[in-house]
Amino acid sequence: MKKLPLAATVFSVVLLLAAACSPTPAPVPAPATPQPQAAPRQPTQAVSPADAAWQKVIEAARKEGKVTLYSFNFTGDIGVAIARAFKERYGITVDIVTGRGAEFLERLKVEYRIGQVMADFTEGSQTHMINIKRAGQSVSVADLPAFQEGNVWEMDPFVLDPERHVISYTYSVRSPFVHTDLVKPADEPRSWKDLLDPRWKGKMVIGDPVLSSTPYLNFIPLLNQKALDVEYMRALGRQEMRFVTGDRQVGEVLSRKEMPMTPVGTSLVIADFAREGVPVKPLDMAEGLVVGTVGAVVLAKSPHPNAGKLFMNWLMSAEGQNVVSQAKATPPIRKGVPDGSPPSVRVKAKKFIPTSTEDAEDAATKFSDKFLVPLWKK
Repeated sequence: MKKLPLAATVFSVVLLLAAACSPTPAPVPAPATPQPQAAPRQPTQAVSPADAAWQKVIEAARKEGKVTLYSFNFTGDIGVAIARAFKERYGITVDIVTGRGAEFLERLKVEYRIGQVMADFTEGSQTHMINIKRAGQSVSVADLPAFQEGNVWEMDPFVLDPERHVISYTYSVRSPFVHTDLVKPADEPRSWKDLLDPRWKGKMVIGDPVLSSTPYLNFIPLLNQKALDVEYMRALGRQEMRFVTGDRQVGEVLSRKEMPMTPVGTSLVIADFAREGVPVKPLDMAEGLVVGTVGAVVLAKSPHPNAGKLFMNWLMSAEGQNVVSQAKATPPIRKGVPDGSPPSVRVKAKKFIPTSTEDAEDAATKFSDKFLVPLWKK
């Protein structure tokens, strides 16, 4: 038996009482049988073709189960933090092979020549990433979801490459660095020309121009801006600088107090040593300091192409940017992400010189041609 609604029950009782008091009882109309109500319709969530296509990339990447990185910056605990966060998000293992950018350039040449590409993604110097693209070893990442978001970037992630193969995932300031135990504030150079002072002869360490792209990325923009000239570069070569393989070795020499200064270090790498308590300080130069970005590409013909794209998209997401910024102590390129770099290496320069696409292309060419070698090395 169906139960009547409360309102209908009350109405029936009133009618019965009224009939009892009336001389001619009126028939009580039967209450209307309540009709079942249809469940409210849930709005349908439309899945766009782009979302559906990206979901297929994620599923394919999970089936691949692995992504391999050739990396200069994702070393030690930094790489562990990045690999753990990505695997927790997607269940995909991250293998990181670390080394110098110039080594990876040669390694990739061999891999592509024999048709056995081992890596899916690589990151490092602007010049190395551009040379990888020039060799036809990268793919466009313009269609990744992270790059469809508007107004989320501190600077354009495609500043190096309008064709959107080479992306920038962080940025770095290039400047002289001193060990503050060895250089008094009154003696600090204040101009690039101060580096030619005889007091610094034999007391500076720098990346070898045969192997390291940092000298090119610093001095080519300054040459192109006409802040310095080729004669200055020759004079700097006569300062008997100590050459090491790259930026990290520069930091190690400074941290051991073997040299008091480097003419050019990158805040991205020196930050690792500052975070460990090494008292290093960036110097402002009257002519300006060069700001550059750190590049990355997804490699063509790789063994895990979907996982490579997924890693790139994650790297440029808010989560990926936060993980890298905090682990690597580097500034994020995405807005709203906390800056993980140590305050001691955040340079407050009077003048910043951005590395243009033309500067980066020119530096890549001059690195390949070893432009600085005859100017600096006998």
